[in-house]
Amino acid sequence: MNNSFIESLKVQSTWKLVGLSMITFSIYYAHYMRNQTFIINDNVSNDDKISETFATAFLVFSYTSVILVLINMLIHSTIMDSITSLLNLLLVIMLITWGFKARNRLNKYCNFDKSNKSWFHGLWTFFLTPYYFNYKVNSIYDDMHNEL
Repeated sequence: MNNSFIESLKVQSTWKLVGLSMITFSIYYAHYMRNQTFIINDNVSNDDKISETFATAFLVFSYTSVILVLINMLIHSTIMDSITSLLNLLLVIMLITWGFKARNRLNKYCNFDKSNKSWFHGLWTFFLTPYYFNYKVNSIYDDMHNEL
C-alpha cells in the first residue's frame, strides 16, 4: 500500500464533510472532489489521471446550480425549474463518475483487491460518493497508523 498517497488524501472527518456540504448546498464537496483529484493525479501515471477540467467543471456547475436555485426562489419559473433539474441530474452523474474514477485509481495504486478490507466497494461508491471515499481514506489511514 502506498502510505504517502493515503496520507495526502486524508483531509477531515466524514461528518465534517457531510456537515459542510449541507451548509454550503454541496459546494464544499465540489471543492473537496476537485482537491482530491489534484492529489490523485500527483500520485498516478499520466494514463490514469482524472481530468482536472472535469473536476473544475463539476465545481463551476455546482456554483451555477446554487445560483439558479436562489434565482428560482425569487422568480419562480417552470423553465428555470427544468434547467435546474437538468443541471442537478448532470451533477449527480458527474459525481458518480468521479467516484468510480477515484475508486479505481486508489484500488489500483494501493494494490487493493476484493479480498482486502481496504478495497473501495462499488455499491457504496455509487450511493455515497464522496462521503464513502472520504470515509474509506480515513479508515485506511487509521488502520495504517494502528499497525505501527
